[in-house]
Amino acid sequence: MVNMADMDVTLGKPEDFPSYGWDNEYGFFKCSVPAFESSKYPITNGQFLEFVKSGGYNKRDLWTEDGWQWREFKKAKHPPFWVCSEGCKSNCGANLSVYSHCKPASGEDTSINCSYRYRAMFDELDLPMDWPVEVTYHEAKAYCAWKGPEFRLPAEAECHVMRGTEKPVTDGTSCDIIYQDTIPANLNMQYGSSTPVNLYPANDVGFCDVYGNVGEWHEDHFNGLNGFTTHYLYHDYSTPLCDGKHRVVLSGSWCTTGAAGGRFFRNTFRPHFLTFSGFRVLRNLHQTDNMKLPIRVINNNIFELDLGETKPVFPLYGENTTLIPTLSANYHFNYDTEESLYRNLQIEFGSPENIAHAVTEHCLELTKNHNIYPDKATILGSGIGHLAFLLSEKYNIILGVEICARMVDASLTLQDQRSLSKTDPDGQIQTYRLHSDVDTNKIIFKQLTWIPNEVVASDLVIVTHLHRLQTPKAWLIKLWEITKLTGLTVIVSIDNNWTEDQLQPYLSHKFRCVGSEVIRYICEGSDNKATVTSWKRI
Repeated sequence: MVNMADMDVTLGKPEDFPSYGWDNEYGFFKCSVPAFESSKYPITNGQFLEFVKSGGYNKRDLWTEDGWQWREFKKAKHPPFWVCSEGCKSNCGANLSVYSHCKPASGEDTSINCSYRYRAMFDELDLPMDWPVEVTYHEAKAYCAWKGPEFRLPAEAECHVMRGTEKPVTDGTSCDIIYQDTIPANLNMQYGSSTPVNLYPANDVGFCDVYGNVGEWHEDHFNGLNGFTTHYLYHDYSTPLCDGKHRVVLSGSWCTTGAAGGRFFRNTFRPHFLTFSGFRVLRNLHQTDNMKLPIRVINNNIFELDLGETKPVFPLYGENTTLIPTLSANYHFNYDTEESLYRNLQIEFGSPENIAHAVTEHCLELTKNHNIYPDKATILGSGIGHLAFLLSEKYNIILGVEICARMVDASLTLQDQRSLSKTDPDGQIQTYRLHSDVDTNKIIFKQLTWIPNEVVASDLVIVTHLHRLQTPKAWLIKLWEITKLTGLTVIVSIDNNWTEDQLQPYLSHKFRCVGSEVIRYICEGSDNKATVTSWKRI
């Protein structure tokens, strides 16, 4: 174990740094890191073997609730790249039902005392005791619990402390290990496997393998840093993972290439994912009352289709220990609440003269005026689906695309049951019903975070959600791909910010504006207006 004094740490890649970076690398996060000690090396196969021999995989009290469910489901007895003589068919094989890398079972469970071998990329070897063990987050957490209640996985900020003295970022790319002439780390597949954890000398603060060999699990929920923004060319690269269920993985492994092995790269996986990742153990040197650990956790609930509202899983370290709570960097997760659902129900269904009716009437008039055959329509921002249901009276196929899972769930309920009941803010149950003329069989609802290739070109494309998008440009620049040459794109702006002038920079290279009007609708007894622009392909 290597001791480190307390210090302040700043994470984040400068905006003007002269190398490529992903969106989640930018921004900043400053925190104080209390004094700690951590393992000099990543935990090795030899060290983890002691956990296995002690029956660690069979001791429920060492595992988190999710971790034990994973262990029971996988029937895991040892790390996934180890080979035993018990014929394991879970944690060892790719096809879980019919294949195993482990030897046929003898009929007696001898997994605790059997000898193990290691499955490398091309060979099966005697278990290399001084190579880092490769495990899931769940297994790493169980090992920490086995070591003792004071042990845990490091925080992302603590990882940066363990990297020791690095060149200042003002030196440019030479401060990043991947741009150096000689890379003192097992990166870029130079060995084709892991290597002994002491192959490279320790850095100036005493730690080995702070880059390469294996990626390392950390306790933090993956999330954007302060000032995080998405990029319109890959706006859903990071944000779907800011859900409180993905853990930070840093430092790159033996098969990591390019920028992914660098100083600023931040990776993430769900706790059960099998990757070339290992871990270190860490404990704080001075336990104090109301101790604040530099572990960032997402503290808002996330709604998921088929699961409903789920809570993020926090690491627990005692009553006197606090973590750093943050909202998800995914704006849509934060927007997708019960309050937001009710608000959108009122907008779409709350009055006979609602926005859905107004937009439908306007679009059907445009369909007629522009001689568009009413075959296929796509709605981006379909919300609770009222607009899609109304269009089904004239169009043959309607695709409703929505980012927010709670709204998609409500749409599917309406489609299946033709009614939806929700409790309003006053505690009264409100029921919303579909008109008898609606043909629900014509409609497909999908939760999509962007416009993928599977969304084919339509005769009519309606965009209604620009006011609640994290990166509107990412959607606008792809509209031409899903609009037929003979079709029409209609953009509805209920906040009236997306006017023809505002849209021209994004659309003029592929579209020409053929109309701009203001339509009126009633919501909760108030008269409202929306700006509607119409666009033809050029």
